[in-house]
Amino acid sequence: MATQTFTVPGRFPSLNEFYRMPPMKQNRVKQECDEAVAWAAKGARIHRMERVRIRCAWFEPNRRRDLDNVCFGKKFVCDGLVKAGVLIDDKPRYVVGFVDEFAYDEENPRIVVTLETA
Repeated sequence: MATQTFTVPGRFPSLNEFYRMPPMKQNRVKQECDEAVAWAAKGARIHRMERVRIRCAWFEPNRRRDLDNVCFGKKFVCDGLVKAGVLIDDKPRYVVGFVDEFAYDEENPRIVVTLETA
């Protein structure tokens, strides 16, 4: 099974934080998160993949946010991968599943994304 890995520095807003934003800010924040993923994938020279399982390791600075709110960021990961040209689309034909893992790193919050061929 072929894999490719890249890291997105920082963290994304949680689902609760995102839905509390006014719509104009939601749009801006979503675009920024999508772009962060796209640039990280391009910087790591991730090549196009046809069918993938996406594994996200969410490194949070602390335990304050519920894990299901944290992994809402998968939406940004998928859209950023499409924007970068790594995925053709994020429909089930191309993305067959997800695996989420959680860890804590106060000094270096980040998202480590691993794409596995399916």
